[in-house]
Amino acid sequence: LPTRSAPTSAELGTAPWIGPFTADPTTSLAEPPGPVSAGRFLELSLRLWSSTPGIMPRVRAVSVAARCDDVG
Repeated sequence: LPTRSAPTSAELGTAPWIGPFTADPTTSLAEPPGPVSAGRFLELSLRLWSSTPGIMPRVRAVSVAARCDDVG
């Protein structure tokens, strides 16, 4: 999943794509192929496909969590 981040939605369109990352639930955007820069807005690029002709793939859920290690 290629990913990009920016502090504003206006800047998101020009931010560089990083990745692809794996779809593993424990993927860290701070690790290679990243890091993805910190930003309020995050965009993920999903590629959908179906192995069954005539069946449309769909996204049922996407989850992103942030971890703040420097809070103290």
